Amino acid sequence: MTILEKNGYLILKKALDRKSINKIRNRLEDLKPKAFIPFTNIPWGFGNLLDDKIFSKILENRLINKHIKKFFKNKNYVFNHLMVNNKAPFFGPSVEWHQEIYNIKTYASGHNASDWKDFLQIYIAIDKQNVQNGCLRVLKGSHKFGVQKNFDVVNENLSHKRSITYKDLKKLEKKCKLVNCELEPGDAIIFNHLLVHGSPSNYSKHSRRSIVLQSRKIGKEKNHLNYAKETNYRINFVINALTKRIKELKKSNFYGAFK
Repeated sequence: MTILEKNGYLILKKALDRKSINKIRNRLEDLKPKAFIPFTNIPWGFGNLLDDKIFSKILENRLINKHIKKFFKNKNYVFNHLMVNNKAPFFGPSVEWHQEIYNIKTYASGHNASDWKDFLQIYIAIDKQNVQNGCLRVLKGSHKFGVQKNFDVVNENLSHKRSITYKDLKKLEKKCKLVNCELEPGDAIIFNHLLVHGSPSNYSKHSRRSIVLQSRKIGKEKNHLNYAKETNYRINFVINALTKRIKELKKSNFYGAFK
């Protein structure tokens, strides 16, 4: 059994060298953001960078590909998307406790939970990451307990997410060690779609940028119907949840109560 199979994740030290990280940082200075932290002009994301002249070099990384091949047992695979998340100093939002399997219909070509072994997540630190600036946290071995119950939420970026229920998190916490994945720039984490993970806000003065890359086994092409249904569901959930909250505030005269 490999470390990835045993723990649900594997940390690769210095997967990208300093020169590569510097090129990535310089490239981010030139890229036009596609998303911002709500109510600010602080970049949050830059879209899918699979075809970018600098970021595409990561797809050729020998160490990362070596472990992906092991996971897929030498079957052919491709990379589905490559994104950069900017958990900015002082404003970087938290990420709920979740499993990647919750996003499989959106970010994994419209597939279902039963396909989790056909996808793999790769997370790469651009900046130093520690407890102070909101490093990734995982529940070691949590993948062994299957898909956890979840509920819909609107996160700090005002987008739809699914969070593991409090009850299930309490159960897992008794069985699985909570690990703070403190990383140096260029370190990578490879983890499967059932590993429970999340991260706190970055209220420190330090940047905490990361690359999120997903690989999928050949033969799992996009299910357009599932993708369309899921996308519509997620957009409508946000609209309906915020509309409901506005009505509740008006009905309760919440702010008027402070006069």
